[in-house]
Amino acid sequence: MEKYKSYRMYFCDEYTGQLNKFGGLPTHLPPTWPKDTSGEDDLAFLCQLYCDGIKLEIKNVLCIQIYQWVDSNGDEGGDPVVVAVPIGAGENLNKEGIHHPMLPEGDIRFEEVVEEVVEEHARNTLADEKGLFLWESKLKGWFREAPILPGKDAVTPANFLGTIADGDRHIPFHGCSPFNWGCGYHLVFYINKSGQLDWDLF
Repeated sequence: MEKYKSYRMYFCDEYTGQLNKFGGLPTHLPPTWPKDTSGEDDLAFLCQLYCDGIKLEIKNVLCIQIYQWVDSNGDEGGDPVVVAVPIGAGENLNKEGIHHPMLPEGDIRFEEVVEEVVEEHARNTLADEKGLFLWESKLKGWFREAPILPGKDAVTPANFLGTIADGDRHIPFHGCSPFNWGCGYHLVFYINKSGQLDWDLF
């Protein structure tokens, strides 16, 4: 049995100024504001997770931010985009950027847990030996090694950074993800073989 320390995300329905947050606008600006695949429309800011050296650590990165295309009615379209914001990025003092019109602003808080995993059991049940569901939104912890997707590196517990589950409502319910990836997918972010931040939907 292997033990993995993980940090379960809890999406709160109030914002108290935390650096780990969702909704509203980012506290720091990315190098360039992300655009859709056509290069024409700006994406909407969804959330940010700060590299504190414990829950999340990426060399020379201040935080990661997640964006998605959203229309004027608040309907999402297209895959999310994960951006690495470098150390030294400017604070968003002028409240620049595009926010999600239907997503309230809230804190992302964390609960530290220890996952006790027997690999063959976990692969079949997606739960650890205590019955803890292993596919909650979290940073670090166990990850079922995923097949290599075209043009991508394999994701293993060694390079896995975190995952955010698909949600079905914009207002967090019992701390669950308020984001819409579609079809029950999980957004997974990890470090690729080049040492860079990468992501995919599983």
